[in-house]
Amino acid sequence: MARLDGCAGILVVEDDPMIAMDIAAMLSDLGFQDLHLAYDLATAMALLLAKSPRLGILDVNIGGHLVFPLAEELRARRIPIIFSTGQAPSELPAEWAVYPILSKPLEARMLAAALGELDLR
Repeated sequence: MARLDGCAGILVVEDDPMIAMDIAAMLSDLGFQDLHLAYDLATAMALLLAKSPRLGILDVNIGGHLVFPLAEELRARRIPIIFSTGQAPSELPAEWAVYPILSKPLEARMLAAALGELDLR
């Protein structure tokens, strides 16, 4: 499993606080400690600018707004992205299909597998 030792942490963007806390608990169980939670896009953008995360885990729909403008910023900074969604992965725009897409409800083993595929060193 890749670790984020010695670098900035993970930005988790999820508008449902209970789901965000579940994701944070899964990440903590996997050994990740530097977590930044955002429940809306404005907070997420502020955290991106202030914390320079090493990874973004993004819910596709944040309070009725698509997360893709934030994803554009992450991509421009070469920050890996994992999407989470209640939609079918095939419903996402094709340009984002190259990123890991996890279906909700997230399962720890699926999150661990997606993280394991990323080079976070």
